[in-house]
Amino acid sequence: MWLLINWALDAVILLPLSGGMDAGTYMAQIGLRYLSIPIIAVGIGYAAEQAVRGTG
Repeated sequence: MWLLINWALDAVILLPLSGGMDAGTYMAQIGLRYLSIPIIAVGIGYAAEQAVRGTG
């Protein structure tokens, strides 16, 4: 849900301020970086779970 909200806000606010970058270029360069946020969060959660299980 947050990914869609971020993309919508970027389309309304940041895309017009980017100075001529079209939506496809924006999504390829910036928008896909939002996908790394949950990937990193899942990785950290997995590592934390493994650390807890290893010490328990």
